[in-house]
Amino acid sequence: MRKRIDWGDIVGKFYRIGELASIANVSKRTIDYYTKIGILTPERSSQSNYRFYGEDSLEILRLVSHCKELNMSLSEIKEKIELYRANNVKQESILKYAQSLSRRMEQLEVELKE
Repeated sequence: MRKRIDWGDIVGKFYRIGELASIANVSKRTIDYYTKIGILTPERSSQSNYRFYGEDSLEILRLVSHCKELNMSLSEIKEKIELYRANNVKQESILKYAQSLSRRMEQLEVELKE
């Protein structure tokens, strides 16, 4: 069950789906899909039952975008995000790992061309 937001206790910025989609440069449909498969986890308002996404959702969308550039599947991306959430792994370490993989893939492409 998703957590309901008590607006008196808000710390930080929350976005409605359209705002998040616009800022992250993705479609609302993409946000809906990522929510459905568990990549994003919105909060629900107690009054209107709207979905609101925290600033962490923007970070996750950036991570997803970067991982997609590395040709990772959504299941692999979801595993990385679950690891990030479960172990409180800092995003920087995941991004460094992804960048390392990217460099390795570039090296392999050069080797293949040679």
